[in-house]
Amino acid sequence: MTPDASHPCRNTSHRNRLAAILATSALAGLLLLGVSRCNDRHIPPLSVGPPAEVNQMLVERGVVEAADAAPVRMGASGDILEIYPNGTPVTSGTTVLRVDDIDILTRIDDDELNIQLEEIEDTVRNARRDQTLVEQTNRLVVVAMRLKLAEREDAALRAGLGPDDLRLLEIERRLVELDWMDVQEEAERQRRMHSRGFIADAVLDRHIRRETTARAALDEKTLQIQLRRQGTREEDLLESARTIQRYAAELERGESALQRRLARIDSDLEVGRLQLELHRYDLARDSDDLAETVTKADTDGIFRVRTYSNWRVGGTSQPYSAGVHKGKFDTVADIVRKSEFRVDLMIHESDIHRVHVGSPVRLRIGAFPDRTFDARIVTVGGIGRDRQDVAPNGFEDSPAGVTMFNVEVRFENPDGVDVRPGMSAMAEFDAPQSTL
Repeated sequence: MTPDASHPCRNTSHRNRLAAILATSALAGLLLLGVSRCNDRHIPPLSVGPPAEVNQMLVERGVVEAADAAPVRMGASGDILEIYPNGTPVTSGTTVLRVDDIDILTRIDDDELNIQLEEIEDTVRNARRDQTLVEQTNRLVVVAMRLKLAEREDAALRAGLGPDDLRLLEIERRLVELDWMDVQEEAERQRRMHSRGFIADAVLDRHIRRETTARAALDEKTLQIQLRRQGTREEDLLESARTIQRYAAELERGESALQRRLARIDSDLEVGRLQLELHRYDLARDSDDLAETVTKADTDGIFRVRTYSNWRVGGTSQPYSAGVHKGKFDTVADIVRKSEFRVDLMIHESDIHRVHVGSPVRLRIGAFPDRTFDARIVTVGGIGRDRQDVAPNGFEDSPAGVTMFNVEVRFENPDGVDVRPGMSAMAEFDAPQSTL
């Protein structure tokens, strides 16, 4: 079958192909004309030098934190009685912490009692030392006198009796005889009174005993003179030498015993003095602890109570409050100084090369929408970490697979601006970015 050339659809297809060919020809002519003009104007070739740098603003969000804070520590161990409200402005000298002082007061009472008892013991020991010294010294004096007398008697025995010695012995015998005669005369008078019934038997017996004793002393002295007249025997010389040795040994033992007793008492005194010093040290320490139960702020700022893990309620984090027991020097709070603040930022790894330490930063704090704070970069993290590790707690639940770097920004707080930790901030960087 022969195709019909007069069919309308076939005519339209021919027209479309013709229009496409004409358009392609026109475009080719324009391209050739442009190349020809460029060659006429001698345009230099495209440069392949370093890329140009353009400033592009980098904006990151962060939270205002205190750049400097003064720790508030427990001055003494015990239960917290009062603590300043968290987040409240505080001025220097304000009482911010009180510790229950009942245990410290009890220790102070015990210290004072121990000091009094030790002082009494010290007085008793000193009195005992003085008494021992007096008694033992008197005893030694008696022994020394006996020793000296024995030495004199020994010297007399070895020298023999001279005329003066014989005369002294006779005088001694005469005195003893006179005493006996007086006692005998009194005894005779008492016998006469007894025979008349004036005195009892007991009174007479006492006088008779005195008469007998006086007679025995007279006989002894008479015998002693007779023996001395006969000369000194060897046995008497040996006995005299033994007597001297006995008294000398007794004197030496007494002196040694005195030194031992005094040394023992002095040792007890030294131990007592050390105990007394220890009790006084305990009193001074407890008195200092009593003064430290009240803690005052040493600077102006915002009072921030620290938290701790309370195992009684499953290890949850709770702020320190009244009733919590803490040890001495434990830190329970901080006083945030408002002179300087910091903002911790997270910078993506693709932008970290655009920030540098010392670069200026403009901060906008949500609480002050009409104000801009001039800041500076002080720290740029050197090691990248997953955003879960860099972000604040609770921001990421699992690894994000995004590498971030920490950047710390600091700014001074102008006077009169009530900037507080925890406020949100936007940091704007004029960070240069390379473009091809």
